[in-house]
Amino acid sequence: MNNINEIIVPNIPELSFSVNFVNVDKNTTVLRGRHFHKEFEIFRIDDGVMQLNSGEENLELRSGDVAFINSFYIHEIKAISSKCKATYIQIDLQPYINVFLGREDNFLYHYINSQYSEKYRVFRDEKISNIISDILNELTLKDNFYDMQIKSYIYQLIVYMLRYNFITNHKRLDIKSNEK
Repeated sequence: MNNINEIIVPNIPELSFSVNFVNVDKNTTVLRGRHFHKEFEIFRIDDGVMQLNSGEENLELRSGDVAFINSFYIHEIKAISSKCKATYIQIDLQPYINVFLGREDNFLYHYINSQYSEKYRVFRDEKISNIISDILNELTLKDNFYDMQIKSYIYQLIVYMLRYNFITNHKRLDIKSNEK
């Protein structure tokens, strides 16, 4: 067993996200070469040690770490220990911003990769890790209304990103623009 990438794209079109699993059993394996995507990525290390290469620096990610990687940011992830496992979720934020913040706040999407937003952030957070586990559980069990439950978890992730200024919220942008 070398590299296993399993991608789950739920049959819930309005959710606009995918869930990916990675299982690596050898050192220094590039999971995916330098790339970017329009989706925001939440990368959780489930086991082992991996490295996030951003072009500017190489960050070591250990079991329990979560990396938020912003849209359109060039990055690469490598397994640097044997027996690595990770789960990552890619979310197209535009549909959520349209519904969650309203169409008049559509400009927020265009600031995701701007000077006001970070390119990536690595941290440990039990709440985020638990939300990811909850999403996986709902996708596995597919109980009644699982799609609504998953949507609520995605909204929780977006609120978290807004609350802790990973994605700059519109009120903060208004303050900054008035200061100029």
